Amino acid sequence: MAGRAILLLIVAPLLIGGFLYCIVRLQLFLSRTHSRWPGLILPGLALLPSLVMLFSILAFQNPTTTFIREDITDTNTTHQVIVHHMQDHGNIRFEGSLFVAIPLFLLTNIPTVILLAIYAICRDKMQKQAEMNRMNVQDL
Repeated sequence: MAGRAILLLIVAPLLIGGFLYCIVRLQLFLSRTHSRWPGLILPGLALLPSLVMLFSILAFQNPTTTFIREDITDTNTTHQVIVHHMQDHGNIRFEGSLFVAIPLFLLTNIPTVILLAIYAICRDKMQKQAEMNRMNVQDL
């Protein structure tokens, strides 16, 4: 049993590291293409889960909901029915959910920022190389 735990402690980081290495290499390859759009695919895909989390937190912030048990009397029997009441106060308060949503959005966008930094560095190097090539052609 201990052998499996040690194996897991060794193999899991290697698999995760290998996966991250492949993602970075793919981002480098896509960022170095002639068109600028392929380099924005992975940052866009990394942005989607954080947007889904952000909108789900804000969407499920609902007004106060209460369940009230009411007695309904028929001719000879009394029934208890649970009635669902929504109390809308006119203005829904998002302050509590924003204190959760904003840090969560920032934390889940760390991969997006890293991928965009790789993209920006690659594009900057490509632009400088293109300028150097133009200068070399003009010097001839």
